[in-house]
Amino acid sequence: MAVKSGRYARIVIDSALVAEMGTYTLSGFARDVLEHTSFGDNYKKFVTGHVDGGEITFSGFYDPTDDAGQRVLEAAAASGRILTPGQLKVYIDTNHYFTVASPGTMFVTKAGSIGMDKSGLATTNFTVKVAGAELELLDVSGSMSISASPSLSPSKSPSLSPSLSPSLSPSASPSNP
Repeated sequence: MAVKSGRYARIVIDSALVAEMGTYTLSGFARDVLEHTSFGDNYKKFVTGHVDGGEITFSGFYDPTDDAGQRVLEAAAASGRILTPGQLKVYIDTNHYFTVASPGTMFVTKAGSIGMDKSGLATTNFTVKVAGAELELLDVSGSMSISASPSLSPSKSPSLSPSLSPSLSPSASPSNP
């Protein structure tokens, strides 16, 4: 059985390590469930709707000197900065990371919180919203892409299994009909 140790995990924004982080969670995706029950139906009826790309939450020790990591995330939250694929990377080990798939975006929805305990170290946490696409797992060379949520087949029918495919450069991506 393959398992992962968190020892080599890390969060990177704009190629800079976010200092002192110690935990993260990828919430995963969620699909809307839409009710379409009519008068006279004995049971409620539902259909599936849109996919929500989920959230990334991470926390660690507060570092007021981390100008390239924690301060950048705080500024992104304050300004509403949109993060594009590859600008925020959530590493699972030294060679693989999650980022939003193209054409998706991410934005920081929570930053700047500081927790303090009389007998502990200051803590902070961040939340990032994934929008417009799923998270994908890439290797550091960018040659492997594993989708983390449902994808659409060429017939546009939902597939619930992860897909494995070579990464496409933006110029080589298929057009949307």
